[in-house]
Amino acid sequence: MNKKELKKQVEEIEKLIASGETVRLNLQNDSKLAKLKADKKGVRKDVKKSSNSENVGLNVGAATAENTFALDLSGNEISDAQINAKIEKANDLAKAENIAAAADVLPKVILSRDDVRKIWILENPCSYAPDKLNPSRKITVLKGFETDLSSIPRIFWSIIEPAELSLAAPLFHDLIYRRAGKLKQDQLNPFDDYVFERRQVDDLFLELMKKAGIPSWKRKPAYWAVRGFAAFAWKSRD
Repeated sequence: MNKKELKKQVEEIEKLIASGETVRLNLQNDSKLAKLKADKKGVRKDVKKSSNSENVGLNVGAATAENTFALDLSGNEISDAQINAKIEKANDLAKAENIAAAADVLPKVILSRDDVRKIWILENPCSYAPDKLNPSRKITVLKGFETDLSSIPRIFWSIIEPAELSLAAPLFHDLIYRRAGKLKQDQLNPFDDYVFERRQVDDLFLELMKKAGIPSWKRKPAYWAVRGFAAFAWKSRD
């Protein structure tokens, strides 16, 4: 499914959700399939038993019965070189302090590349206080944080430009995923024994994309992707 087809599908899905309908989503990436259900309350796993007929047309992205949509994401992955080029573009914009509308609400993120280890290193500390945390807490990604931004399924790097994100959304998402929701003392203020749930972190990813001005048709599929495909990255590695 190309970008034009994806945009058309997502616009149709959002109209249904806005009108109060429940929409079922089959997200497929080659051999992987995630079944989700979306409505005004949010996005969650679809545990409904499905018949073979519901998956008809899965590879062509057509809407089927009962507001079921098949979004075939196969073939949309991009190479390391392409991702690196996109991140370098985002770095250039950040250094020029020319990040659109998001500049006053999102931290500026600048990364340097370690080509030998194939990772990115944060050049400046970045802090952000999520809107929906009660009581309020500030999350900080420390200077020197090393990341490959792998908590965002690669299929979506092809449609969501890091330059648009100003890199904040994938950076904070990756930090908390790598800690499996439990941040260190110097990463959370005020610090306590609070543990983030995976859904909260995905919601934060969506919040940051929205504040960065990412069009709805782009940020919604990216959110569905992390809900459906990113569970593998939810583990403590530090």
